[in-house]
Amino acid sequence: MEWTRSPWMRLVALAAGVALVALNWDEKGGLFWVGVAVVVLNAAALALQRAASLPASPPDATTGDSSAQDTSPAVDPAPEVDATISDLLHLPAVAEALAQAPSHWRQVTYFDQAFDPVPLTDLVDHVWVLDDEDGWSMALGDEVKPLVDLDVEESDDAALAVFVADARVSDAHHEDREVYRVETSTPLTTEEFAVLAVRALTAQHLQAAARLDS
Repeated sequence: MEWTRSPWMRLVALAAGVALVALNWDEKGGLFWVGVAVVVLNAAALALQRAASLPASPPDATTGDSSAQDTSPAVDPAPEVDATISDLLHLPAVAEALAQAPSHWRQVTYFDQAFDPVPLTDLVDHVWVLDDEDGWSMALGDEVKPLVDLDVEESDDAALAVFVADARVSDAHHEDREVYRVETSTPLTTEEFAVLAVRALTAQHLQAAARLDS
């Protein structure tokens, strides 16, 4: 009968079994062993009922149900670019753009410390290209500053003119004195932007040198 299986009835039976064991502890006769059996059976039954009433464990939140797991291969996000032009010399278009620039760059500013023309091969270690959410940046190290005019008005900056002349560029400006920020309407690869940066910087240097000679 179902009522005999209820937890309450099993608890009553368990209590009765405990009482039989306690009352017959000294003699340990037949009633003692009946009590032991009642205690063991009802304790086991209660444990089974308790286990059956627990909800099934949900799938592991980190792995999920194996039947619902995403089996598509994981795709790593593209790494952020923070490189110097010298890091990109192995790219054919970058090497070609550098070959079209002057091999030696003359000083055009900072004349309080004069020095001889600098080989282009020394400068590429100090020009960085960095990607951003909606474009790129060109950053210049201290070694490049005397070779360009970073104080020229933006409206007359040859580097900015080269950037904005590219159909893939929506805007270009000085984010900082030594940093050119370039926003793009069409994505540029690292190689494509590095080429654009070399051309822009070359135009800036040539502009400053021409003004110095005029």
